[in-house]
Amino acid sequence: MTMTLDEPGTIWCMPVRKNFAEPSVNEILQNNDYTSSCGVSACTVTMQNLQAKTEYDVWCYTEDDNVYPQRPNGRKFSSADKTTLSTLDTTPPILTIVSAESPIKTDIRIKVKMEEPGTVWCNSFPTSTAYGAITFNAVIAGNFKSFVGFPLLSPNSPTNTNVEVVVTGLLEQTQYDTYCTAQDASMLPSVNQMTDATTVATQAAVGAIITLDETPPQFTQLGAQSIDENTIKVTFKCNEACRAYCRVTRSDSGETSLSINRILKANYLADQTGATAATIQLSRLENDATLNLLERGTLYDAYCWIKDEAVQHSCHAQAPSAFCSTYARSNYQAQTYVDTAFGGTPPATYNTPVGGKMLHVRTPDNTAPVIIFVEAESTEETSITVTLQLDEPGTAYCQAYATPQTANAALYTALTTGVVYRNTVSNWNNIYRNFDVKVSLLTMETKYYVYCAAEDAWICSQGFLLFFLVCVAVVCRCLFYFCFSYFLIYSGCFAANRRAAMYFEKRSLRGTGDQ
Repeated sequence: MTMTLDEPGTIWCMPVRKNFAEPSVNEILQNNDYTSSCGVSACTVTMQNLQAKTEYDVWCYTEDDNVYPQRPNGRKFSSADKTTLSTLDTTPPILTIVSAESPIKTDIRIKVKMEEPGTVWCNSFPTSTAYGAITFNAVIAGNFKSFVGFPLLSPNSPTNTNVEVVVTGLLEQTQYDTYCTAQDASMLPSVNQMTDATTVATQAAVGAIITLDETPPQFTQLGAQSIDENTIKVTFKCNEACRAYCRVTRSDSGETSLSINRILKANYLADQTGATAATIQLSRLENDATLNLLERGTLYDAYCWIKDEAVQHSCHAQAPSAFCSTYARSNYQAQTYVDTAFGGTPPATYNTPVGGKMLHVRTPDNTAPVIIFVEAESTEETSITVTLQLDEPGTAYCQAYATPQTANAALYTALTTGVVYRNTVSNWNNIYRNFDVKVSLLTMETKYYVYCAAEDAWICSQGFLLFFLVCVAVVCRCLFYFCFSYFLIYSGCFAANRRAAMYFEKRSLRGTGDQ
């Protein structure tokens, strides 16, 4: 520091950090930075061992050269006299990368700190593109910046304290290379910028960040079909790796929606990745072995909910590179998606589904109805009445023959075509209840072989089962005499599952009732 005095004397000076406490005279003298023999000609006080790039308030004390017996006269700088100076700054700021992450799909946020006031810029470039050479100007071109040591600007932080630079406007779920650079605020003698080589080196410390996936997955294929009497299989694919949860409810339950919580409680799920579809097999309303299986020949509505396996990427600088990790940030479809019909018709699979609801998926009924024989009698000279029960809704057919018949598909056709004698159990409320089938146009006092068959309403696709319960009877006013039954299995498929019927024989003397 260069000064002049109005008379010969000595100058002592002491620098303190800007805005720090004012030193006393003794502190200035003890600092021992001084110059003697000063006067009207300029003299210089040199203060050493100071911190670079730092502003100081310089306080001085002057004393004239009076000698004994005179006493020296001294004077200390007042607040108006102190001078604020900065040590020379000829080096770029030291920029430290702390961490980086992508908390939302459009942003990468980088935490940095600097040891001196200045400005920090960061910029991100898609990894898979040829984004050209990285220079100071290329990074600051995005104008994503923060300030250090400027309290009146925002965002700002003190020196050596973390400040966040937000790079925004990025593509979702895309990997980026991110670079940061900085310049200080010095004017001694000029602003100092980080070199291009140092700027390029910041990318390794930031790490490769993939922007967050915030979009819920969607079905790209969906369908439901029965695979046996008690199981419905859901087939699905998504537009990204996903996990699906499904549940069924009876179509006649009156439910028009299944909450996501109930679907999750069912605990039927599967993961799907890549080009191969995944499947979920539902055999109960919930995945609980203590519950009943799905019922055969029943319409069910299937509801499915999906979520993806999205993760949030973050990296922490660990010289010379970065340690990167992820944690789950799944996206999932809303209740409205679950309650939206998928657009197809079961059992077909649909390739452009718009929701997760599949209505009217029927479980097959491959089991023929069970014919339960109750009694048979001839109450008229020209008819035989057979009393039966069925274990499910269906239709029973009966016919009388003068000779034994072969129990086969041709017999079933004969029973159900031409002159037909039948009765129907129309709903589940009437199962295991007696009903009659009256076979007419018979000849009095004639021995007949009466055959009955039953079918349910299910259109099968695998084959059918014939159950023949055959009885021999004589047309008269008498009761059942004897009967026996046996099963026959036939390949092929007709209109329904079928059981074919009974053979009974009656013998009586006209008018006596003897058997």
